[in-house]
Amino acid sequence: MEQSLYKDLKVSRGLTYHYYFSPTTGTKPTIVFLHGFPSTSHDYRHQASFFRAKGYGVLVPDLLGYGGTAKPDDPAAYVQSLIVRDIVDILDAEGVQKFVSIGHDWGTMTNSRLGNYFPDRVIALGFLNIGYSPPLFAANFDALSAATKAAVGYETFGYWRFFNEDDADKLIESHLDSFFSAGFSSDPTVRRTEFAPVGALKAWLEADKRAPPCTYLSDEVCIDVLWRCPSKANAFSTLQERAIQKEFFIKGGFKGPLNWYKVVMRGFANADDQLVPKANYAISQPVFFWGCKLDYVCRPELAKPALNAYAKDLTYREFDGDHWTLLSHPDDVNRELLAWMEKLPAQSN
Repeated sequence: MEQSLYKDLKVSRGLTYHYYFSPTTGTKPTIVFLHGFPSTSHDYRHQASFFRAKGYGVLVPDLLGYGGTAKPDDPAAYVQSLIVRDIVDILDAEGVQKFVSIGHDWGTMTNSRLGNYFPDRVIALGFLNIGYSPPLFAANFDALSAATKAAVGYETFGYWRFFNEDDADKLIESHLDSFFSAGFSSDPTVRRTEFAPVGALKAWLEADKRAPPCTYLSDEVCIDVLWRCPSKANAFSTLQERAIQKEFFIKGGFKGPLNWYKVVMRGFANADDQLVPKANYAISQPVFFWGCKLDYVCRPELAKPALNAYAKDLTYREFDGDHWTLLSHPDDVNRELLAWMEKLPAQSN
């Protein structure tokens, strides 16, 4: 992603965001791409270049706690009503009124709340791996865990309990190779057995275990560079992707990113969700969902109930991939997103 297209902006609540922006070259809309955990704007490099070449506007922020963006220590700073206001502040600064929003992983939460709080500005919503999250979806985490276990046979979000611990960031940071091997293994079942269950990931890190690495991020070079300057991603080869990714978190740390979990686990999100107008729970705009059959944490079947209940105009796709198809199968993701985008009703920016 071109360094010259990265900017920094102090949003209305005084925090600085680092983001990539390329304006539309014609009548096509601007797409906001929202990353998840553990990622930065760099994860969308394949989508940014593809859609920019097609004439779309592209905005890809490092979300709060990540990359070159501010990293508040207080989990309360990460409530979605504040984060979506931050994103809209950036859009306002760039003169973008209407936009398409696409989120992956935790980015789908911000995606959901953009639809709830700013329905008049959202043209359409795309959800990658995780579907629409209605307000109060995790009001009772024990009940949520029981529901996921009943649906798929195991607890998919057990690792959230570890991420809620005060010192979880330090344990992860001291075992980065072990952590990334569990999250980005060539064997997708590792995320089911060693990541998802309660206590499993913490035990994995304490034992400093390793899983077979994935093929789309390589271990072959030393850790260096891009958490310091993620906009220089275009200077590095595929062989350096794993090193790039780890360097993001060597400099920035995991305290900020883990606050995306703490804000839910400690009740801040539930209180914040009370602010969403009930009339805005349903999504009237076109919705795209990309589910992955080998994603054993964010199972596609878990997304279906909310999508069916709240998305009135749904395009649903499933793919034989894992959680990271943005990286492993970007051409497939881009093809399906483009096909959906080209069918959207014309809108002015």
